[in-house]
Amino acid sequence: MDLWDQYNKTRLAGDKKTATKMLLNFIALLKEKDKGHIEDFANDLCKKALDIDGILPNNGVKVSNDIDRIQHPIFKEIVLPILVEQYLEDSPMHIKWIGQLEQFFYSDKVTTENFLRQINVEGYFSTLHFLEKSFAIDPNQDTLSLLLKRQAQDIEYLVHELPWMVLTEPADFNLVLADFKDYLAKSEYKETWRTRLMEWENIAGHWAVYCARKTFYKDFIDYQEQNNIALA
Repeated sequence: MDLWDQYNKTRLAGDKKTATKMLLNFIALLKEKDKGHIEDFANDLCKKALDIDGILPNNGVKVSNDIDRIQHPIFKEIVLPILVEQYLEDSPMHIKWIGQLEQFFYSDKVTTENFLRQINVEGYFSTLHFLEKSFAIDPNQDTLSLLLKRQAQDIEYLVHELPWMVLTEPADFNLVLADFKDYLAKSEYKETWRTRLMEWENIAGHWAVYCARKTFYKDFIDYQEQNNIALA
């Protein structure tokens, strides 16, 4: 593991070119080890890097300066094969990690498509799929918190064009909110979301009324103005 430590010191010192070479050399050496050694390294790295209350963020200063950092080459060559195997074994911890590692899947289409084929998942990569599957196997509150935050992120996207519009039909928006509320009912931290949920439900109600009576208004802003409503 000396080379791993040297690599991290070099990376944190800012010598990216040398660090990249050292990382590739480390990966080559690690792949020569037995399966158990590789799994222990991958699991230890993921536990350290993903022991966060959220999805692993995209590269930035904080991520770059983290001592325990998963970079794409080590994700693809070392971590990903472990995730494939453990997903098929229904390991809730590893399945949760897949969801937390969404940035790697979103940035590498070919690798992601191959990964989904290996685990027999059709369609596109969905963070929620993996968080929901992990929670279904092991309904712990940490996973539930991640799941709710990811759902909330999707809901916030649907309402980010306010006051102009909600980016989905009323029925679909209500389904998304209903799904969120179903999971929230299982949470020990319901109060965390109470105010925001009330705001979303208020938006949903007015959006449904407007869509049912569009002929009476120029647009959604006109509906809000005529009814003295402020949604954003």
